[in-house]
Amino acid sequence: MAPTSLFSVFSSLIALTLLPQRSLCQDSTNYTTTAYHDPVTGLDMQRFQDTASNLSFAIAVPDCANKTDFIGQLTFPLNGSAGWGGFSVNQNMVGPLLFAAWSDGKNVISSFRQAPSYDYSPPETSGPFKARAIAKGTSVNDTHLCYTFVCECCLDPTFGFQSNATMMGYALSSKPVAGAEAPSGVLKYHDLGFGAFKAQLDQAKVSQADFDGVAGSAEAPLMPAANATAFNVTAAAGGGM
Repeated sequence: MAPTSLFSVFSSLIALTLLPQRSLCQDSTNYTTTAYHDPVTGLDMQRFQDTASNLSFAIAVPDCANKTDFIGQLTFPLNGSAGWGGFSVNQNMVGPLLFAAWSDGKNVISSFRQAPSYDYSPPETSGPFKARAIAKGTSVNDTHLCYTFVCECCLDPTFGFQSNATMMGYALSSKPVAGAEAPSGVLKYHDLGFGAFKAQLDQAKVSQADFDGVAGSAEAPLMPAANATAFNVTAAAGGGM
C-alpha cells in the first residue's frame, strides 16, 4: 500500500504538534461542532462542517454516564461514486481508532483502521467496536454519500478517545477506493482535505430513550476481513506499535 494512502497527510497535522502549537490550536478552535437537528432521525445532534470540502460529521451521545456508543452521520461529496471520508476519535493519525466510509457503486462500505506510523497506510483493524448502519439515514449515489450509523464502543479511552479534550480528526478524498466492495479496500490520498475539530459532546447528549429509539433500527455490522489486525491498545495510549 502506498505511503500516501489513508490518512497519510494527517502526518502533517501531527507534525505540527511537535512545533509550537499555536497554528494548530488556532485552526482547531475555529473548527467546532454546532447544534444540528437531523430531520431523518429526529435527533438534536452536534455537527462539524468543513466548508472547503463539504464534508460534515454529526454526533449524538446518550445522556447516561460512561457510555462509549454514539450515533454518527457522515456526509460528503463523491466524484462519480469515487472517494471516501473518515474521522479519528482524536486529532492524531498514529494510534487512535480511525474510521472510513465509501461507496462500492451501490452501497456504503465502512471499516475501522489503526495507523502504526505516519508513513504507513493504516490497515483494517478489529476489536469490540462496531458500526451498524441506520438505513433510513443512509443513502448513496454518484455525487453524494450520507451514512448514519451507530458506533458501538467507539468513544472509549482504550481506543484513543480523549474525553477531557474531545478533539477529533477528519479527512476526505476524491480518489477511487481499490477493492471498494470489501471493508479492507485500499484508501488513497485525502486530496480534498483533512484537519481537526472540537466535538462539543456535552451538547450532543440526547435521552437514552431517544438514543435507543433510533439505534434500535440499526442493521447488523459489516464484519472486518479475516486478516484484519487486532487493535493495539498500547499504541492508542501513545506507546507505539
